[in-house]
Amino acid sequence: MRLMVVMVGLVIFCGTAAAQSTPVKMGLWDMTTHSEAAASPAMAEVLKKNGVSLPPPVNERIHTCRFESEWRKSEAAVKIAPQGCIFTHQSENAQGLSTGLRCEADRMVTTIEAKLSWENGKTMHMTMRSVSRYPDVAGEAVISTETTGHFLSAVCGKVAPGTHVPVK
Repeated sequence: MRLMVVMVGLVIFCGTAAAQSTPVKMGLWDMTTHSEAAASPAMAEVLKKNGVSLPPPVNERIHTCRFESEWRKSEAAVKIAPQGCIFTHQSENAQGLSTGLRCEADRMVTTIEAKLSWENGKTMHMTMRSVSRYPDVAGEAVISTETTGHFLSAVCGKVAPGTHVPVK
């Protein structure tokens, strides 16, 4: 469960950047996310005993409405590491940003690497990889996520600001 909270926080991070102006256009975006999780048999058994299950695979396409005040709010939130975590690195330039986190909870250590890149304000690409280990358990649990986004319009139409709708 703790791992999922950290992952959700980083997904929010991947829609943000610390810049004077937003590096991507605000408005309607088409976003596609692919995510998968796997664990060694020993790690899966320990997670199950602790009441934690790996998330199911995700293959999702949505339209989302991004707006500047949401961007700024998320921008401030990602500057603070979640409880139990420390930043291992953070960097940003005109083409994107990356961050790493190391989190510890109940003897489990999770490392998270996230990278977000953008081009000309109209495309985004994010990758995130989370690896969790217990010191006395063989193997690991890995969650990999990739999201791509394409700007569609400055007008969000039927998609309310800060929300998203599935695309079929």
